[in-house]
Amino acid sequence: MPTATYIALANLTLTSSDASVEFTSIPDTYRDLVLVAQTKATGNTYGRVRVNGDTGSNYTRIRMLANSAGATATFNTLTAFDLSDLNTTDWNFDTLHFLDASATNRDKQVLIKSSQTNASEISAHGGRLATSSRITSITVLTNSNAFDIGSTFALYGIVS
Repeated sequence: MPTATYIALANLTLTSSDASVEFTSIPDTYRDLVLVAQTKATGNTYGRVRVNGDTGSNYTRIRMLANSAGATATFNTLTAFDLSDLNTTDWNFDTLHFLDASATNRDKQVLIKSSQTNASEISAHGGRLATSSRITSITVLTNSNAFDIGSTFALYGIVS
């Protein structure tokens, strides 16, 4: 089996606060895509990810979450994939692995891992985006407020 190779497609570090970051014109030459975000916010909010500008209720996920209050699992249908809860002091780390991103004959599967620097919360998600279209754009956004200065976003394509 060939070794998978990560190819950096885009890297961005915010020099001013921004409520969204968009990766566009993603080529179809990569089987999978990986998005890595290290973020904090200008106020309490949470991160979200949309694919191809889709704002419909086409995102389903099961989320396993552990924090100081205990552990929970939830299943939701959403208008975007939810990421970490954000605030002004803690750095959040989110990694999204989009499987078969260039395929045009099946829905898109995503694996999401999220954590915070103060270790107050960690979560893992398995999700599905109900579309057979290949992924051409990914938008990372906040529910309110904005990503703060210094937040970083990197997109990788995987070839094998």
